[in-house]
Amino acid sequence: MSFISLKNISKHYCFDKTKQQILSDINLEVAKGEGIAIVGPSGSGKSTLLKIIGLLDNPSSGSIVIDGTECGLISESKQTALRRELLGFVFQSYNLLPDFTALENVLFAQEILGIKKKEAMEKAQLLFTKLNISHRYNNYPSQLSGGEQQRVAIARSLINNPKLILADEPTGNLDTENTVNVAKILESISKEHNITTITVTHDVNVAKKADKIYVLNEGKLERQS
Repeated sequence: MSFISLKNISKHYCFDKTKQQILSDINLEVAKGEGIAIVGPSGSGKSTLLKIIGLLDNPSSGSIVIDGTECGLISESKQTALRRELLGFVFQSYNLLPDFTALENVLFAQEILGIKKKEAMEKAQLLFTKLNISHRYNNYPSQLSGGEQQRVAIARSLINNPKLILADEPTGNLDTENTVNVAKILESISKEHNITTITVTHDVNVAKKADKIYVLNEGKLERQS
């Protein structure tokens, strides 16, 4: 049984009575603990597909099943709960809260779930140590390098013990060295913790770290390797 199953997913928008097709009849099966990469030209719909998988947007048609739950059949509030319980997100722009320290940015995700501060702190400290940023607890995002900000964002995505990590161009703002480091981190997450990872990327070297590569072009998704 697949951990993620997309059946005939399509997405279109209407602008001034004109229909713009973004995704067309996409089918995808992803196993538990598998890491896949989705590549394709700008404007091909990669981020839209990732938002649909992350329950941040609804398809125009088709079905999505995550961990046995048919997501189109549950309420918006239950979708929100599912995101909090199962999903972690990593974005190109990091999306850190500028007035919060690195540690506070990570702990915030636990506060939303009502986790006790002592327990949350212990989990955060382990993640900061693993990601080699424990010396940056009290620094604000503006005081961190791009690579450090992205590692804080990865720690935030992991703090709630997700079963699925969705990464949208996670190395897009990083130099070559940090791109390699972040790619290795995402790969180890999938292998060591049996977390399913879906990474949208333009970087061929990042894509090669995945178990499978898919190409999205003109709204169609095809397996590359």
